[in-house]
Amino acid sequence: MSDYPIEIPDEMRQALETAHRQGLQLDLRRPAGRIRVDAEGRYASEGTGWQAGVEWSLRYIENIASGLTEGRS
Repeated sequence: MSDYPIEIPDEMRQALETAHRQGLQLDLRRPAGRIRVDAEGRYASEGTGWQAGVEWSLRYIENIASGLTEGRS
């Protein structure tokens, strides 16, 4: 039995799941963009450890966002 109250074709279910993953990607990439912009102005005044931490965090967020749709159509 389906978790949905009505029968939804597989194609529609896949489209809904894809839209959901793409929405999650945007939810991750928007704050990452803000972090990047805010951090760029501080690079000159902060140590290399701080810079490396920001860059690692941004790569991590991007990897999570990319993984949401990687290998899926």
